[in-house]
Amino acid sequence: MRAAWGFPPAFRIAAWDIAYRGARGASERGFRPSFGELIAERRCLVCATDDIALEGWSATTNGVVCADCSRAVLAEGLAYGRVVAAYRGRAGSPRRSFGELYQAVVAFKERRGDWLAGAEPLARALAASVAEVQAGAAGAGPAKSFLLVPVPSYRGRRPHVALLTALAAVRLPGIAVRLGVLEKLRDFTQKGLAHDERRGESAGAYAVRRRWRSTVRGRHVIVADDLITTGTTLDVCARALLDAGAVAVDGAVIVRAIRAPPERMLTLGARQVRVQLRELDSRARTPVTPEPGTFWVQFACSVRCPVIAVAGPFPLPALDAAGYHRWVCRCGATHVIRAQREWRVAVRECLAVRVGERRPVELLVGVQQGPNRW
Repeated sequence: MRAAWGFPPAFRIAAWDIAYRGARGASERGFRPSFGELIAERRCLVCATDDIALEGWSATTNGVVCADCSRAVLAEGLAYGRVVAAYRGRAGSPRRSFGELYQAVVAFKERRGDWLAGAEPLARALAASVAEVQAGAAGAGPAKSFLLVPVPSYRGRRPHVALLTALAAVRLPGIAVRLGVLEKLRDFTQKGLAHDERRGESAGAYAVRRRWRSTVRGRHVIVADDLITTGTTLDVCARALLDAGAVAVDGAVIVRAIRAPPERMLTLGARQVRVQLRELDSRARTPVTPEPGTFWVQFACSVRCPVIAVAGPFPLPALDAAGYHRWVCRCGATHVIRAQREWRVAVRECLAVRVGERRPVELLVGVQQGPNRW
């Protein structure tokens, strides 16, 4: 009922239909298998990122942790335990699935166009994230100890997270949901700010309402949000909940934002050359020019190994020719890198790269053609 009545009057009938079918576990109309891009199996245990542009990962008993979270954990700077995200995304990605996902989130937030069509897949993804947090919280106690709360908007201006949380809750009958536990005390924006700037801007901006403090006390709270970038919002909300008596706080989000591929200094002969790493499209390709050149491949060794490998340099193959290269990790794993130069009408030529069975999401490629930047 809260899920349906939270929508504008003109959309309540459709919201009732979405909530009813979600509660019955029926298949969602309009849900496309290509909607968004799922996070890879290799992800940070704390913040859910699978961004291989990051280096300095650490291996733990259950998986790997990125360098940012490792430093935060060692410095006791994290108020929350972990975050689970269903999808990954970044603005400006060459993969259409990234763009579709961001457009769906923004359209639902701003109520643009056919924004209601995104309610089902977004709520389904959020429900899956919450269920994974629940399943992974070992020793957290019975299911009734969990409490699901959304990140609030300032004076209800953009209640999209609360709406999606309510729609996701109909798929989670074993968890208590309280939509009004947190409140946003002042309005601010984090767009375009660095991590430290975001932390300073959001400090003290969220609080637990007085009437809900007794409900929060002694509970394992799961904070729901639409996306996570630096984790600043979740951290501030977690501190407010812990001050109110929560025993633990985790996060469940729909999208984990990843960074744009960086520019790196890579070894070429006796010198180092500055190379811009590229993200591959859905068919593991990146455009190249007809001239000869060199390429490098950056990828993660395995789910358990913390090594982010940079293999190369390798010569660009000739058109319609394939080159095979062998690379051995420090952990002893052997990887076969296959590169083929193909004809593509839109950009003349492209380079298709494969490393074993890895998807394009787990590969970055650096290509050097023309004058070198030393």
